[in-house]
Amino acid sequence: MEKALIVFFIFFIIAGGGIYLYLNYEKPITMNQEVNLSIYATNNVGQYIITRYKVYFNNKVIKTGKTLSQGAILFNTFRNSSLYVENYNLQNQNYYPFKWVEKRNENISRVNLKLIKPSRLIVKHLKGLNFSLTTKNQFRNLTVCASWSDDFVYVRGKNLLKDSFGNYYKCWIDGRTFIKGKIYYFDLKYKAWGKLQNTDYVSLEFMDDQNNNTDLYATNTKIKIYKKGGL
Repeated sequence: MEKALIVFFIFFIIAGGGIYLYLNYEKPITMNQEVNLSIYATNNVGQYIITRYKVYFNNKVIKTGKTLSQGAILFNTFRNSSLYVENYNLQNQNYYPFKWVEKRNENISRVNLKLIKPSRLIVKHLKGLNFSLTTKNQFRNLTVCASWSDDFVYVRGKNLLKDSFGNYYKCWIDGRTFIKGKIYYFDLKYKAWGKLQNTDYVSLEFMDDQNNNTDLYATNTKIKIYKKGGL
């Protein structure tokens, strides 16, 4: 009996300590906590932008609307870990998607949808199939597709996330995001059947969509390298 009481007492202490830590240090966001969202959108210089937005709760849209040219939209809802807000382009707008996720236990949360305009990738041929890449603003989710002349056995990517094989046409999902002020590099390798002729070529297209190889946001950059041009 005495041993049982000691075991129970130890269990009670451990359980109580766990509950205390849970409530005071790791208490999750709960459904019954209200939050006032202050929703607005700005560009890269801090100007207010009118654009569409959607508020999601438990993966369901609970509010849609447009942001204001000045000030914010106020919206009251419940919070939990599934609460988030995303921007959607108006007609003739072209901003990358931005997702705001609720992370703090506060009564008021400022939802700044930070809109970034995509800019095309500036591709500079170095030598062979080596390139430097820069951009004037931001370029996301790089995918590169290539085709080549008959004198090549193959053209392959180096250290990329996915290499989709095919005869005379291939795409590589690089997945990187490029920002203004930095220089990046992209390299391919190839094998030829014999000596390349001056008319042999590799044609490349750089795009910012890794899902279906179509240009969603930034303008595609196309470049064609001939043997006589330093291939």
